[in-house]
Amino acid sequence: MKILMLSSYVTINSRQKYTRNRTGFGYMVYDIARSVAEKENVDVLLSDTRDEAFEQEGVRFLGRSYGLFLRYLWQCLSIGFVIGFWRKYRMSKGAMARLLYYWFISGYYRHVLRTGNYDIVHIHGCRFNTELWIRLCQQEKQKFVVTLHGLNSFSDTIPIGPAGKRYERDFLRRVVKGEFPITVISTGMKKTIEKEYKHEDCKYIMVVCNAFSFKAKYSTIDVREKYGIPGNKKIVLYVGNVGSNKNQKQLIDAFRLLPQEIAEKTYALFLGLQLSPSYTIEKLKEGHPYKNHLIACGAIDKELVPNYYEQGDAVALLSISEGFGLSLIEGMHFGLPCLCFDDIDAYEDIYAPEAVVGVKEHTDACVAKGLETLLTTKWDKEAIRKASERFEAATMADNYIRVFNNILNV
Repeated sequence: MKILMLSSYVTINSRQKYTRNRTGFGYMVYDIARSVAEKENVDVLLSDTRDEAFEQEGVRFLGRSYGLFLRYLWQCLSIGFVIGFWRKYRMSKGAMARLLYYWFISGYYRHVLRTGNYDIVHIHGCRFNTELWIRLCQQEKQKFVVTLHGLNSFSDTIPIGPAGKRYERDFLRRVVKGEFPITVISTGMKKTIEKEYKHEDCKYIMVVCNAFSFKAKYSTIDVREKYGIPGNKKIVLYVGNVGSNKNQKQLIDAFRLLPQEIAEKTYALFLGLQLSPSYTIEKLKEGHPYKNHLIACGAIDKELVPNYYEQGDAVALLSISEGFGLSLIEGMHFGLPCLCFDDIDAYEDIYAPEAVVGVKEHTDACVAKGLETLLTTKWDKEAIRKASERFEAATMADNYIRVFNNILNV
């Protein structure tokens, strides 16, 4: 099988051009590509970077340059389609400029589709450019599937404009009507869409859970020494870019409510880029009685994150809106118990009584109670590791390939 994956970007720490966006989405798309490439032929075409063609870890990245875009400009989608799309959604000037850029490169994308002899195209994300790639596939009679890595229009804490939210809602309405298939990364996402559009067990929505992927586990950092944490204290890890949606604030606030004997023996480490100067760990912990136990580690290279999991004691993630919760299964891989709200989209997929503490209410008191359970329960590390085997990269690749085959055999 020959697969073309389309994405705005991927994150590859070993290549400078691919580190501008260090996000869970970027890492995950690359992990999907290389895990599938171990079993099938995978080409990747990215829209947000220009670069020469290269191959890495079995994945062939196609070249992108203004010269190529100009050469195939005559094959672009109709500009009338772009104008009509703009009139329908009335996007911001910045979004319109990006849409025009995507139109400009659409001729090259059409050339790739016509000459690549692909069995299926795998599109990542639901943004305005997604509509252009869908239209190209439909015009070229190319089978395709779109993967949604989260639902952006169902939460006020996700920074996406009204036009983007309207597009996603229209996109999902077309899916349940059977216009094209999608995959989502959790059972909860599928149920949310089905509930919203009053459609039970929609066959056009398939679930393929995310997976953890670590090349190796190297003990290159002594975490306790780096942050001055005594050996008899417990470490709770909170992994994710620092912002209101990831909700680091609630863990910090709940920390105040812990019994003194537990709080004094616990440190919380926040791993992630601080997205806004108004929402930082330093500001959130001002006046906190245990502020020295709340440590902002900043953005940590993915290759170094295993050091933190290896030396940590637990993982917490209290996102207000969370498509999956990758740090939870990453922690489980290292035998760490996890804390999260029991209404996140992936809870049904991730939950295991031997590994996960689910918080039922979004209150500081409930979070504090869950955190106390997380820190005082005697956990079986091997049982937790066993529970994480459902999320290995090879399993994820097999599930995507199964989806591809199902679509091709329709």
